[in-house]
Amino acid sequence: MKYLGGLVLVAYAWATYTGWAPFSDEERGRVTGDVKRGPGGVLLWTGGFMGGK
Repeated sequence: MKYLGGLVLVAYAWATYTGWAPFSDEERGRVTGDVKRGPGGVLLWTGGFMGGK
């Protein structure tokens, strides 16, 4: 636990230095059909499990 912060920092520095991006711009720009635009441009997911009573 003592070295976890340093390990995360080194991993982030390595990913930045090598240019590795797990979520490229193409994946981020794509939105599925069950998402609608709400007021103010907020994305609202309309499909899937809706919790509650």
